Amino acid sequence: MSSVPLDALFRVDGIVAVITGGGTGIGLIMARALASNGARKVYILGRRLDVLETAAQEHHSLVPLRCDVTSKDDLQSVVDHITNEVGYVNLVVANSGTIGPPGRFNPSSSLPQLREDLFTNYSMEEMTKAMNLNVTAAFFTMTSFLELLDAGNKNALKGGFGKPINEGSDVPTIQSQVIFTTSVSAFSRHWTSSPPYLTSKVAIMQVAKHASTQLAKFGIRVNAIAPGLYPSDLATVLTAGRVPEEESVDDQRVNPNLLLGIITHLRVRRLKIASHLPKAVKASKI
Repeated sequence: MSSVPLDALFRVDGIVAVITGGGTGIGLIMARALASNGARKVYILGRRLDVLETAAQEHHSLVPLRCDVTSKDDLQSVVDHITNEVGYVNLVVANSGTIGPPGRFNPSSSLPQLREDLFTNYSMEEMTKAMNLNVTAAFFTMTSFLELLDAGNKNALKGGFGKPINEGSDVPTIQSQVIFTTSVSAFSRHWTSSPPYLTSKVAIMQVAKHASTQLAKFGIRVNAIAPGLYPSDLATVLTAGRVPEEESVDDQRVNPNLLLGIITHLRVRRLKIASHLPKAVKASKI
């Protein structure tokens, strides 16, 4: 019976990955995890090139590419660049997102005040922009890379990626995959959840389930990861001033672990689903 060293279980040796929103927050956490565990290249995409270039200095495998994922022209430009530079992709992480406009169902508000906050003063345009980035752009990110993901499967020959120099390489084959970043907010009824944010995160989970079935015949897996509340620029409005370990169980915001998200835990989840190990994992939310 063959055995696999424990430290090799979640390695991602040789893969080429693309992460949108990869210059900050959860996207950068995931990019670091992939780069430090053997990824050949991790393309980090975002609108601010200076931020991406700063992030890319952390590891030689991180490659910054400016891209507004709400633009099909920008997505196509990145696809063309990666096609010319590498020719295939093994993993696409559609991670870019926004919380959207600040309106909430504040429990201390009267009904007239709620109407004023969520109708009179609430922007339909801003809510649509959030849905556009969190859902529409994520969908088009996936579809723009389909041919490169297919090429990734074709290049993932047994024993290595592409045509290995030495036959019998111990680099495991990895099936091409798309991972959407959704959120634990998709399961939340708490008033602090942003209506466009939680709605969009429910929607993208359904996109993942639907696409996983439709792309199965091409050998492309689709999954979603639903992080909890992690300290990041996006979550500052929810984490500012909180000390979870001091929160009471009577507090509706309380995490049973009395902790905000721990970066190491997120890295492990990302590596677990991105590595060669869970090939049977499809249409899952982790």
